[in-house]
Amino acid sequence: MLKFLNNRNILEDLLILMLGALLVFLKLTNQLNFYIRKDYFLFTFLMGIVLVIAGIIRVIVDLSSEAHKNINHHSHCSCHDCGDDCHEHKHSSSFSLVIICLIALVALGGFVIPRKPLSAVTAVRRTGSNTFVSGSGPRQKSGESTLIKNINTDKYTIADWIRSFTLNPEPSDYLNKIVDIKGFIESNDADSFRVTRFVITCCVVDATPVSLIVDEPIGNFQVNEWVYINGKFKVRVKNGKREIIINPDKIEKINIPDDPYL
Repeated sequence: MLKFLNNRNILEDLLILMLGALLVFLKLTNQLNFYIRKDYFLFTFLMGIVLVIAGIIRVIVDLSSEAHKNINHHSHCSCHDCGDDCHEHKHSSSFSLVIICLIALVALGGFVIPRKPLSAVTAVRRTGSNTFVSGSGPRQKSGESTLIKNINTDKYTIADWIRSFTLNPEPSDYLNKIVDIKGFIESNDADSFRVTRFVITCCVVDATPVSLIVDEPIGNFQVNEWVYINGKFKVRVKNGKREIIINPDKIEKINIPDDPYL
């Protein structure tokens, strides 16, 4: 068996097989959503199946080829006859075993390490547009009446509200609008905290944090804990800027949702 592991092709075959198996496993256990958008689930799953099939076929072919080569080699050369060549094979076998063990550890980690979504630490590192603060000047004469009042916002996520603020940044247009959201606590001030979600375009590498401010002390909650918040928007003035914030009626700790990213 060690001689089979000398074959670089077989090592590559095992890599392909393990990668494919991991992709299939993540899809079947509903854990792909910790890495990529739902739009890519089917493609990733099919790619995993293709890699598994390709890996199995390649392993069978290369093992057969290697076995045939070893039979021919032993018929012409023994350790006694080939001396240095035999020792080289032993060293190569040891090196191959190390590689296989490393590959196995990586694959095993992918199968058994619990999945966790990106945390508040990552959100802080990726700051930018993660907290929306609307204009600080006097009230703008925007087209609020027709735009925001005619839209059903009952199922709006944090990302949906941020998009709405971008289109219509006038804070007073959102007064008393009902907010019903889920997210994790990113940070807090003495009298408020931010509830955050990550928005991904393709995968977690491009994840961008978006947040809303909650007008309530963090209390017994902790940073990174996931919460459900129900309340209404109000406007406050802080450091000369008007901010859209949530006046909460209900805050509950929840488990990490199945779809942590938006």
